[in-house]
Amino acid sequence: MTRCRDKGIALVTTLLVLMLMSTMIVGLSWLLMGDQKLAGNSSDRQLAFYGAESGLEVLTAGLENTFDSNYAPTATAINGIVSAAPVNLVPGVQYLSIGSSTNGSGYSISFPTDANGNPQSSYHTIATGQNAGLVGLTTPYTLSAIAHTTNGSEVKLVRQVQTVGIPVFQFGYFSDSDLDFFAGPNFNFGGRVHTNGNLWLSEGNGNTLTMSNKVTAVGEVITSNLENGWPTSSNYGGTVNITTNPGSSSYADITAQTPPQSATGTSNWVNSVGAFNSSFTSMAGSVYNNNIAVGPENTGVTALNMAIATPAIGGQSIDIIRRPVQGENTSNPAKLAERYYAQTSLRILLSDYGASGGCTDSDISSTSSSALPGLATNGSNPATPIDLATLAWTSTGPPAGNGNTTLPYSAPPSWIQSTGNAGVSIFPMPTSNAQGGANYTATDGYWVKRWYPIITGCIKIDAQSKTSPGTWTDVTAEILKLGWTGRNINP
Repeated sequence: MTRCRDKGIALVTTLLVLMLMSTMIVGLSWLLMGDQKLAGNSSDRQLAFYGAESGLEVLTAGLENTFDSNYAPTATAINGIVSAAPVNLVPGVQYLSIGSSTNGSGYSISFPTDANGNPQSSYHTIATGQNAGLVGLTTPYTLSAIAHTTNGSEVKLVRQVQTVGIPVFQFGYFSDSDLDFFAGPNFNFGGRVHTNGNLWLSEGNGNTLTMSNKVTAVGEVITSNLENGWPTSSNYGGTVNITTNPGSSSYADITAQTPPQSATGTSNWVNSVGAFNSSFTSMAGSVYNNNIAVGPENTGVTALNMAIATPAIGGQSIDIIRRPVQGENTSNPAKLAERYYAQTSLRILLSDYGASGGCTDSDISSTSSSALPGLATNGSNPATPIDLATLAWTSTGPPAGNGNTTLPYSAPPSWIQSTGNAGVSIFPMPTSNAQGGANYTATDGYWVKRWYPIITGCIKIDAQSKTSPGTWTDVTAEILKLGWTGRNINP
């Protein structure tokens, strides 16, 4: 009987085991399918991410190439970068606007605009890097790329960059190739020095070469030889002081340092310069606070592009030193920013009289309808610009009996005298000593009437703020009150 009750137990056990195994297989299959799906989603998201990153790199490279050829590109040029960006950059990825599967570009470059819709630049002092302390013309750009995959993943990446144009006139010396300093007598140079090549430094025996500002070289700094190979141990063993803190009196003689140059060896000339000495990096930092730096091996000194942007903006290279035209601040602000007129610290403007015969409507009068752009409108009395003719005067009057009792100016202008005795010590501009009593005649040949000013026209002097570039203050009166004079160039 017991044996009969055990019949069928093996079948039930087998079924239970099969059910358990089936449940485990189904669960394992579910986990595998879930893992595969998650892995697929992760791979798709990664594809979208790297697709968007590739898009950003394309925009960045396009902006860099455009800036290399024209440091002040127009809005049209920037939009051209976006239009030229490839749509099939990464297989399986499309660049479309957010949420779209068919329309809109997934690339964009945005920027602040000026009155003409072009990228707006502003002046900033560069805080770090090899160009720290220089004023740069910076333009911010926001780049974005939106990547879609065929499976529906979407990634948007945004990058903020700046282009910086550095006016080269801020350098005391800027060389696009090798540069040498090998003065015999004492020589003190206060400006910033940069060369895209190698820099040779030396000084005559018993004398001192002083570099009072930062020194950078893309190549090497060499003190063992002159550029032609002449050893500095022969007649060029003087002191070569380089600043450790620009603006202070703190210097260190590089020839006394270890190492005394960035190149290895003791025979370095123009066609045979030794390899970089890695010990120079720590020495430049500890002794000079990186106010001397070389190449990418040290603090990342790279070559600066000397390309003149003016022809690319419109015009000729000589436009850099020319005055701007009326309205250029709106018609071509990039070109205005490139001119020395906008870059210099102190500008002295001289112009002819306006149609009225005076200075009120001269092109250097800020209230004139033909005024040059960016003229300072603030400053002290008198109203600017100043008539040069008023600076020619005599307090004694004409000699008795000369038949001319009325002079145009017989005393210093009132704005000079308004500060007490300031006008007393100021020598006037020259007046004519012509013997004729009138203006030019064929009989006496004199162009200027006797006792009348020889020099006429208008003068205006503007000073640009060091701490707020682009801000100008009229300093005409302050400077002229310091005094002026001129030789007698009669008739």
